[in-house]
Amino acid sequence: MKYIKRALCIALVTVLLLCAAQVSAAQSITLTAVNDQFLPLSDSTMPARKSGEMYVPYSVFTGTLGISASYNASQKTLILSGQSNTLTFYISEGYVYDQNMTSYAQPAYFINGGVYLPVKLICSRFGLSYSVISSDYPVLRIINDNATLSDHALIAGSAETIRKMVAAYQAPSGEGGATPSTPDIPVAPPAVEERIPQPSVVYLAFTGAPTEQTPAILDTLQEFGRTATFFLAAEDPLSRGDDVRRIVSEGHALGLAVTADAHNADPETLVQSLDAQNGRLLLLCGVTTRLVMVENGSATLSQAQRDALADGGYRLWDATLDSRDDSRTAFRAARTVLTAFQKSSDPAVVRLRHGAQADGTLTYILRYMQQTSIQHSTIQLSDTPINAVGDTR
Repeated sequence: MKYIKRALCIALVTVLLLCAAQVSAAQSITLTAVNDQFLPLSDSTMPARKSGEMYVPYSVFTGTLGISASYNASQKTLILSGQSNTLTFYISEGYVYDQNMTSYAQPAYFINGGVYLPVKLICSRFGLSYSVISSDYPVLRIINDNATLSDHALIAGSAETIRKMVAAYQAPSGEGGATPSTPDIPVAPPAVEERIPQPSVVYLAFTGAPTEQTPAILDTLQEFGRTATFFLAAEDPLSRGDDVRRIVSEGHALGLAVTADAHNADPETLVQSLDAQNGRLLLLCGVTTRLVMVENGSATLSQAQRDALADGGYRLWDATLDSRDDSRTAFRAARTVLTAFQKSSDPAVVRLRHGAQADGTLTYILRYMQQTSIQHSTIQLSDTPINAVGDTR
């Protein structure tokens, strides 16, 4: 009798362990559905939890959900775009910014060899909804306005599909594989990996006379290990001489900026005003410059004025990107520049000033350049000038 009881106990424990294993296996599998369709089930597509948040591969959001993705594998950056919104993920650094330069606390992660994104954040930013449907196997469902079935109807009508997917996933290797692709299981198209454009080189160009903000600007440039070109106002008496000397001593380049009404000046007078400022620079810090930038662009100058500048040895530069940091917040000014960075691989001459928003704008730009490894340079006399009139003299 004692042996019979022992055998019954062993059998009961075995049954309980098997049941527990089945429950554990069921709970460890979560399926993903987009609108009314299930996505293939595999380790590389299954949802994952990270820091209390539900995450899925970024390809889940592309295609039928109306979101496009640009992933740069070498720079480890991912940009999602849709409905006039963008989210930029700097995966290695854990940063996330939207088109307004607002940051978020839910970064992207590398999981199962792919890039996974936070479901809640993506849905809230791009007008999507999601739910976790309880059934034998939980289903994470993400929808937009194209969904026609309720959660209950989706599960009730897909019992056989779910059974096949799970059976194929659980089958040993060689007996069905771990990533099924049967005719009745729709396969989401893979997201296209694109190289995000970036300027081949960035010239940071500060225009105008130094102000009380200039030391902070120089501190930020030093912190990021970057240099810039400072186009000093031609009519400035160089009252902040210490700032000018610091600009030169820290490896930045100097240029001269002429005002918006320069087009009214006699060509000879225009050149004389630049020569006079060079004389003051030579006395102050022992250097002169032949780089010139017109406040409202070289196209406002006459041919005679441009000829006079060239004859005087001056080379004319224009900004290709104006941050407008004199009339915008640092967020908006930086967003203007960074959005333009992502549209062209041409060299970029970025205009900034010495105002209250300049240092904040500069910090955002330099942080982005650091994360994306964008090259920078100061403008040298030997560089071919970039200007709107194509004057390369």
